[in-house]
Amino acid sequence: MSRHIARSFPLLGITFLATALFAAAHQPLTKTLGVLDKDNEVSVKLGESFTVRLPANPSTGYSWYFFSGNDPWKLKSRKYSQTPANPRLVGVGGEETFTFETTTPGTGYLRLISAQSFDAKLSLENVWQVRLKVKK
Repeated sequence: MSRHIARSFPLLGITFLATALFAAAHQPLTKTLGVLDKDNEVSVKLGESFTVRLPANPSTGYSWYFFSGNDPWKLKSRKYSQTPANPRLVGVGGEETFTFETTTPGTGYLRLISAQSFDAKLSLENVWQVRLKVKK
């Protein structure tokens, strides 16, 4: 009986590996957008998620603001990660990550604005936007 089990291990390993590779190949890819994508046109498939990563430093009072309307996507999550640095340093920046999910086919502008909540002035330099097409 132990001989039969010993012969089955390689077959089980190959079956497991093939299943893992098949599952990985059929996972929807998440498109990641960043600073270099500003003012570009981007296409995403309906039902896919996509991520926007932008530099951030909340210690300066600036935050990224997302405004939503009748867009073919919705915000799923938002997370700030500080850049790893010496723990004694104050004011070290990081990255703000927004994850969106497409909901319907359509086109619109995804805009994120970096601003201080107490400042009424808005600079176009602080606006990150892409024209986003959600395709079937």
